[in-house]
Formats: sequence, C-alpha cells, structure tokens
Amino acid sequence: VVSVISGTIVNVIGNAVMIPMFKSMGAVISTIMAECMVFLVQASKCRDYVNISKEITQLISYTILGIIMSCIVWLIGNVSGAQIYTLLIQIFVGMIIYISGTLIIAKLKNDEEILQMIHH
Repeated sequence: VVSVISGTIVNVIGNAVMIPMFKSMGAVISTIMAECMVFLVQASKCRDYVNISKEITQLISYTILGIIMSCIVWLIGNVSGAQIYTLLIQIFVGMIIYISGTLIIAKLKNDEEILQMIHH
C-alpha cells in the first residue's frame, strides 16, 4: 500500500509539473518516475527476502534486450513505412527477438525459474 501511495503522489506531482512543459512526453516521464518510486519502496521492503543485486542484474539484461528489440522494430517501421502489414511484421519480429533473447539470457545465466517454465 505504501508503494502505491508513494507512486501515486510522485505521478500526480510529476504530471502537474511535466505535462505543461512537455505535453504527452511529460506524462510518460512522470509515469516512469512513479514506477521507479514504487520499485524503490517495494525493493526496500523486500530486501530481506529477495536478492536485490541479482534482480538488478537481470533487469539490466532484459532492458538491453528490450532496447535491441525496440531498435530493430523501429528500423523496420522506418524502412517499410506506416502500413498495416508493417505493424504485423513489427509485432512478429519483436515477439521473436524478445522470446529468443529471453531464452538465451535464461540459458546463459542458468535461470532455473524460466528454464522450468520452458520444460513444463
């Protein structure tokens, strides 16, 4: 509850400050700041139960994967133009890249949770 309330406060204040200056991008930035606040509050409450450094390492790996996927999907959109078939190709390629990348990361890091989900 504390994390949700703190995230809401950050989001409301962030929206009040950022939207007038940056319009819709201000709302995006404010929402990201609020989500970071929620994460920080939850991480501080869970630090006795969760290996935070391991989680941050995984977060970095999947963030890099997401950036790579986004760049490739963006490139497809720029090359092919705004067409419905381009969107479908972007969705398909994005799924393939992210699923494949997740499996590769899980295998490299020997992530038992993901590997068990694959085998079931």
